Amino acid sequence: MINTDGMSSKEISAFLKVARAELERRRLERVLLIDGQYNFRDIKKHFNSASDFKSEKELCDYIEDNIKVFCLDIGINYKTHERESYITKHLRFANSKPKIDFLIQDQDGEYILLEVKKPRYQREAVIAISQILEYTVIAEREGLKVKKSYILTTKCENDVIEVIQRFNLPIDLILFSKKRLAIWDKEIGGNCCGS
Repeated sequence: MINTDGMSSKEISAFLKVARAELERRRLERVLLIDGQYNFRDIKKHFNSASDFKSEKELCDYIEDNIKVFCLDIGINYKTHERESYITKHLRFANSKPKIDFLIQDQDGEYILLEVKKPRYQREAVIAISQILEYTVIAEREGLKVKKSYILTTKCENDVIEVIQRFNLPIDLILFSKKRLAIWDKEIGGNCCGS
């Protein structure tokens, strides 16, 4: 459902037309990584060979430029977002405040945390687990109702899913390229790790 507050029917129609055209243009393949249903090796091969983005900033720029379509793709009923959001008002650790790549609010007033990684080295996405957990705790301490916490990455590492599963962490994983999006939702995914 789209927030129509302050939008004319013409604006709503134009938004839907653009969103549909973008989805058709990209022919996005959305898959849920469910145990036994998809060949994890093929999914891993696609994402580990894709090189759509030169940097994490370029990846974040692409997501922000297409934020409404991106949210539709992952099932978020988009209302608004902040990029590189300071999720706390309090200074921490030598005057630093943690920043999440995207703080997305849905139509129900709940928040989705999105930490983005374009790994330059092995295990960078695994390290993002501690970041997203910290951001989730801080957001909830600040009074935000967190609906989901995601790590979005361009490379597929088995260790990320294994750590999330082993410790039953409240994190979902998005594998992303310009032409394909794969979501590992821990509530659906079960055990999908494979070589």
